[in-house]
Amino acid sequence: MPRLISQAVFAAILLLVGQTKSQADEIALFDYHGDAVEFEQVVGLLAERLANLQPEIFQDVKSMPPDAGRLSAFKVTRRGLDTLANTDEALQWINNQGDVLGVLQGTILSGTGAPLVFSRFTLPDAIPAFGSRVITIKTEINGDEFANNRDGHTLMMLYCLLQDARRNNLDRAYINALASAAHNTIINLSRRWKGHLPSDIRAIQRDVESSLTGARR
Repeated sequence: MPRLISQAVFAAILLLVGQTKSQADEIALFDYHGDAVEFEQVVGLLAERLANLQPEIFQDVKSMPPDAGRLSAFKVTRRGLDTLANTDEALQWINNQGDVLGVLQGTILSGTGAPLVFSRFTLPDAIPAFGSRVITIKTEINGDEFANNRDGHTLMMLYCLLQDARRNNLDRAYINALASAAHNTIINLSRRWKGHLPSDIRAIQRDVESSLTGARR
């Protein structure tokens, strides 16, 4: 497998290796079930997505909006062994933590082809008009997939941030920037998947588009 992580990304990986609780807003990453080496490659993917998140959000913004500094506190933090048995336990864990924007668990399936990673995001808030708080992202662990910054993991980072911004009634310009970046990522996913978006991603798409439509009123 080709080397997927440049030296410039290693600084971002440091954000994923701490075991102590950060006061920053975070997505809590528990160890995935399956091959440990392949899981470390997923950790590298998440670090790279995190490193590219700020330019993804603000690439079309002429000036930084108020509350944009909140993004600097955002982390994906490794939490070690996954002891959360089901969605109810994950939601209870989120409620007990405070500033956790979601729980990230997963499974890696290795076979004759490229390994598949199933990343399961549990959110503190359900997706409007969909009801579920659990979104699963399926990704092949290969160079082509990992080289694309606009993938499902990027979308879920953006959506967690968008949910948090709306929950805390942050500045509208910041919310718009998050919604626009999420919308662009969904468009890219739809193109790559030939329009076949899973129902949970379609629900996120409707919610994001609703946020953008409300901003234009």
